[in-house]
Amino acid sequence: MRVHVSSQAAGVSTNQNGGYYKSGCSVSLVKKLRITDIYTSLQSDEGNKVTYRMLAKHAKCSRGFAGKIIKEIEEYGGVVDPSLKKKNCQTGIGSRCLTGDNIHIILRLRQENPARSLRDYQACLCAETGKVVSKATISALFIKGLPHKASMRKASVSPCNKFRPENIIRYQEFLECVTDTHPFRWKSCDEKLLKNSELYNTLVRPDPLTGVVPTNQAVPDYRNTYTIRGMCSLDPSQAPFVHELSTDVTNSELFGFFIEDCIAHEYLKRNDILFLDNASWHKGANLLEEYLWNFPSPADGAPLNILIAWLPVASPELNPIELLWNTLMSRLKAIRSNGLIVFQADAATKYAIEIMDSFTHDDVAKSFAKQGYIQY
Repeated sequence: MRVHVSSQAAGVSTNQNGGYYKSGCSVSLVKKLRITDIYTSLQSDEGNKVTYRMLAKHAKCSRGFAGKIIKEIEEYGGVVDPSLKKKNCQTGIGSRCLTGDNIHIILRLRQENPARSLRDYQACLCAETGKVVSKATISALFIKGLPHKASMRKASVSPCNKFRPENIIRYQEFLECVTDTHPFRWKSCDEKLLKNSELYNTLVRPDPLTGVVPTNQAVPDYRNTYTIRGMCSLDPSQAPFVHELSTDVTNSELFGFFIEDCIAHEYLKRNDILFLDNASWHKGANLLEEYLWNFPSPADGAPLNILIAWLPVASPELNPIELLWNTLMSRLKAIRSNGLIVFQADAATKYAIEIMDSFTHDDVAKSFAKQGYIQY
């Protein structure tokens, strides 16, 4: 019984000469030898040079494949086994177009300018070597062809004035001030802006049937912004973190009230070291430093001698409380992503206060340790 199988059902296509082929599959050596016999027969019958059109018509193969057979016969005296040809091929990202010298040039270009675009790599490589490659090849080299994945990432921005000589001197003075004191005397202080809008997920999925994008509902104070003033301590006899939240923008007067409150509750004690950045409201017209040094202790009236360790310019990475602000924001985002937000007024402040009250000495110690002040 003879069964007829449709060429379409078998995934087989027909070329212009009536032959069959399957896309993505290499031709076997047996078929290549059969076409070689046809080529030899045509050469003896015609007595002239066999063209690729003539061979393709008689062998029922494509003209391109017939041309490859003729080229192999003329170059090697016979056809090449496809399996051997594959084994001898180079493999790897960019191996068929990028040489070792090309890769070294690309790495040098990245060293000169890490923000260089793929188009720029193309142009520079072509200008130096004459090699023209696609942007996809260069991208694949960075992502898969090297020991570490080198896709584009957001970089930290460092102001150029950060490394001025006077700032380096201030950094050395800061280290001398901090390293000569016990860690329990360190207090890190700063402010953080909190927005109600940060609690709401602005990404929604449109209706796949109509394409309509739904509207997120929010409380009336959705756009309210708050200021948090906070201070943290490693001293186990004190609270790990104290804070104050208000709707007012921080100025020298409000910051001074916060410092006085910390002194009144004996969170700032005699001979403490206070970490502060160079914000204008911290300096308070250059009076805060003298004020804290001479402020009388609530207990005995003697000067507190609190020393301010001014951070170098543009160096928030030296202030441990910055990591606690990061922890606050990540936990707020976790609440948002878990869908636990209740539509109510002052939702941001409610959850922020709960999170800040939950900070432990371990959280503070990890912040100081990550900044390199202690080992934890």
